[in-house]
Amino acid sequence: MIVVEALQDWPNVLSINDGSGPPESLNSTFTCWIGEKMIKHELLQRVIDKLKENSESAKQNLATAKQAVIDAPGAMQSHSDTTRWQMSRRVEAIENTISETLRALNALELLMRAPPTVTKCSSYAVIEAQNLDDGTRAKYFLLPAGGGSKYEVDGEEITVLTVGAPMARAFMGASAGDEVELKIQGTTRRFSVIAVA
Repeated sequence: MIVVEALQDWPNVLSINDGSGPPESLNSTFTCWIGEKMIKHELLQRVIDKLKENSESAKQNLATAKQAVIDAPGAMQSHSDTTRWQMSRRVEAIENTISETLRALNALELLMRAPPTVTKCSSYAVIEAQNLDDGTRAKYFLLPAGGGSKYEVDGEEITVLTVGAPMARAFMGASAGDEVELKIQGTTRRFSVIAVA
């Protein structure tokens, strides 16, 4: 009989005991799956927190910009009436940024509630890749929004890539062992996908 039991220190990780002695060491595939799931969850929460922070900052900028429109000289007070128009364009740009950020937050919060199963490079995948030109390795987390930031988790640096970014598009659909090429401004960079989780 095989007994699967939760560990006291970490109830989400199971040990396996076939009854012939003490429990075996953890199943590495299962442990890896739990570990990657926790890393993704932590990273996703950090990206969401950063977007919320950016949204709050943009809302403060919006209030300041709206007041600047009110305070800007009008046509009767100035030879040029473009100041108020320019300020109102800035307000529109900030409002668009806030709207885009809220859409991104909604998409990321949906991923947090219902994470997809990842088998290939796709949204919500953590990819380890080796640059075949210089031998360096890096990890990337593909998300629908919030790219461009680097985070450290368990001593490893992971870069968040938005799925629409050129580098993320180069990885899309690839599996562990595949090679991909990224062409930017006449320069080709080659990568080998080491792992996808």
